[in-house]
Amino acid sequence: MGITKVSKDVQLTGSIVADRFEGSTTVTRTYATDHTGLEICNDGDASLTFTLDSLAGRTFTVLAGDVIDNQYPPFKVVTITTAVAYRATVLGGTAEGGVSS
Repeated sequence: MGITKVSKDVQLTGSIVADRFEGSTTVTRTYATDHTGLEICNDGDASLTFTLDSLAGRTFTVLAGDVIDNQYPPFKVVTITTAVAYRATVLGGTAEGGVSS
């Protein structure tokens, strides 16, 4: 395998990974810039929930063993409420828009 060259006219698209984290306790992550994608893998044996500041009043459930990988209205705050193991990736926005808390 070698390096593939692309012309200057080719535009590569995709989501920027802004943050990756994991845990097994409730956490709130706040970002300096808007993000639009969220992937959560529930590695536990019970459901977990999450909320986004852009969808106030809505709580989403990720069942044990499930993975969600969706786009959402731009958000700056994600809260994962759990007592089970999970892995999460925040996508979209800019790499400079990392975690502020």
